[in-house]
Amino acid sequence: MEQYVVFAKETALSIGLSVCAVFMVVIFITGSLPITILVVLAVVLVDLFLLGLIFYWDLTMNNIIVIQLVIGLGLAVDYSAHIAHTYIIVNPPKECSTPAEQRMFKAKVAIS
Repeated sequence: MEQYVVFAKETALSIGLSVCAVFMVVIFITGSLPITILVVLAVVLVDLFLLGLIFYWDLTMNNIIVIQLVIGLGLAVDYSAHIAHTYIIVNPPKECSTPAEQRMFKAKVAIS
């Protein structure tokens, strides 16, 4: 029963530190603040949606739910960071003359 005394604080601390670590690693990998903010936003939204599902399904917060939240955060980082990194490193072909066409090409390649 002692775990329920510090449960909310420890959960918030764990997720908060994880998001900070995600920010530091992604800013190091990408070197782009706007893309890093988008990746962190995607990760935070995934965890927020998971919390919403937990409430909607009327689950009780316990150790297993917290572990699943942290795992969901890790998977969201994996997918979002790879998409962002691919978007940065792709060079659009010469046929893409306008910036909009270049962004569209890079986005299609990153998602594929």
